[in-house]
Amino acid sequence: MKIYIVITTELLPRFFKLLEQGFIVTTQAGCSIKNLLCKQLGIEEAYLDKRIQTLFLDGKPVDKVEKAYLHNDATLALSGAMPGLVGATLRKGGAFAAMRNTISYSDEASVNANGKARVTLKLFNMVLKELGPVFLKSGIWIDRHNFSDFISHNLEDLKPACESVDLNDQKIDVAALAEMNWDDTELFLKVTTEASS
Repeated sequence: MKIYIVITTELLPRFFKLLEQGFIVTTQAGCSIKNLLCKQLGIEEAYLDKRIQTLFLDGKPVDKVEKAYLHNDATLALSGAMPGLVGATLRKGGAFAAMRNTISYSDEASVNANGKARVTLKLFNMVLKELGPVFLKSGIWIDRHNFSDFISHNLEDLKPACESVDLNDQKIDVAALAEMNWDDTELFLKVTTEASS
């Protein structure tokens, strides 16, 4: 199922909630976080170094993105710098990283490097605001339940703000999305603004 939505610029951030809940990317099992983000998803190394200050792989803080490896069904969360002592402690390679050595991702963790890995990627705070429009424009795979909930909670605001909605290359009214009986487990969603489409 493929859904392409063109929305007014002011309502685009509403779709960021879907990126916080997580979207699916597929990669080679055993590849590093750095390889996925920079080589496969096109995030510049300088952005990874400077802006993505906090990373969690399966709930564990990551310090070395080139030595943290992805497995099937992994969850990777990306965030900018978070405030306070907790934020400083969780920051990758920060001065306080030693305080959390018992909960940090271990470089020695063995990962099966056979086959493909489906990874749930989640974006937060400044990383969400800066990369969210890029991911939405290129398209994301999301859980149908998350999308259905999103539509039901935002339909009244979406009605006047949607320039167009295409479902599997057929034009439909945005209200029809609320009536859909989603058979697919995941949907491919692409969201742009009129100016960027």
